[in-house]
Amino acid sequence: MRRRITTAIVAVTAFAVAVFGVPLAIVINHLYVADARTRLEREATLAARDIPTDFATNGDQLDLPTNTRGIAVALYAPSGTKVSGDGPDIGDRAVQEALANAVRDHEIDDHIVAAVPIAVNEVVIGVVRAETSLHPAEHRAHLAWLLMAVLGSVVVIVAGVLALVQANRLTRPLRHVRDDATRLGHGDFTIGTSRSGVSELDDVADALASTAQRLGRSMEREQAFSNHASHQLRTPIAALRIALESELAAPRPDPTLALNECLAVTDRFETIVTDLLRLAREPAGHERLDVAVLMERTRAHWHGTLAADSRRLILPAAADGPRVHASNAAIAQALDVLVDNAYRHGRGTVTLACEPVAGGITLSVTDEGPGSSSDEHSTGAGDDDRGGYGIGLALARSLVEAERGRLLPPRAGHATTYSIVLTTVADDGRTEAP
Repeated sequence: MRRRITTAIVAVTAFAVAVFGVPLAIVINHLYVADARTRLEREATLAARDIPTDFATNGDQLDLPTNTRGIAVALYAPSGTKVSGDGPDIGDRAVQEALANAVRDHEIDDHIVAAVPIAVNEVVIGVVRAETSLHPAEHRAHLAWLLMAVLGSVVVIVAGVLALVQANRLTRPLRHVRDDATRLGHGDFTIGTSRSGVSELDDVADALASTAQRLGRSMEREQAFSNHASHQLRTPIAALRIALESELAAPRPDPTLALNECLAVTDRFETIVTDLLRLAREPAGHERLDVAVLMERTRAHWHGTLAADSRRLILPAAADGPRVHASNAAIAQALDVLVDNAYRHGRGTVTLACEPVAGGITLSVTDEGPGSSSDEHSTGAGDDDRGGYGIGLALARSLVEAERGRLLPPRAGHATTYSIVLTTVADDGRTEAP
């Protein structure tokens, strides 16, 4: 591209120089020839002024200007014959036309000829003919052409240098964009924006950087999906295994009971996979959070599991709260992680609550186990031998933070309570920080 830009600029400059220079060269040539004609006519006029009107009868010797400046002067009688000076013996076309009492000049071969009549009372008594070569005028024109050619060449060379500079300036950001696109193709999404001063190229670089960021976030979500899915599917897989093993150990008379239980677990499988796939492929949503649906979904998923372990699940009587925009799938998965955490690592009754706070709402999951003395679980820390305890809470935290919320850990000395804090949406669409 750099070569094409340079070639185009140089070609345009050369064309402009030619379009301007060729007519100018022709005009200059005509000017020098016209100057030679004027000078020749002036010499002939001066010579005619000094010739006496009775030169044909007085018999005096006529002194015509000598050929000192390349101009030959001759005097012709009305009959067209030469009387004196340097010129043809018989007057040529210029002389014949000047006998009609008119100044005439012609280009004959490589010479300019000017003829000036000598008249007395409007009667032509002679003609002065002056002749000079065209070579001096042409030589001056050729020198002017040479100077113009040199100046034109300098202009084209300067244009070429400026074209190289401009081409480098234009192609450098393009090369950067090319390199960034190559890095993006190789999986490097850490592409920054560099300003080149050319608005169109800056727009391309910004668009590429924005695309890289979106692809990076998408790849991160895709890569995190397997980890999230394995954690979230662990509980329904265990429930399905328990149902099948129990049925094999003590078959019931009606096999449809076991099949219905397995279908319920399969439905949960499908719901979890659908939610995680959508969260892995889509950015944070802007739908309104339906707390009532979330609570009902949690009850359907966990009531039987907790009851089988002789534990209660308490849900809020009124699930509606302030208006909050967040992904229902993300918050549902986060609540599922917290209830699973209470089921596996807590004890006693599991209580869900939805409470309005200043600028938002809080969804909390509480069990009757001992409170934590640190916030290590909220940061995803913890020992892997506790069944992925830290991994699950890290997943919940990432899901909540993706919806511009916060996951608060239990407070020391209190019952184990994890809280999801979400911001409400004002009437004008702005979020209000809690």
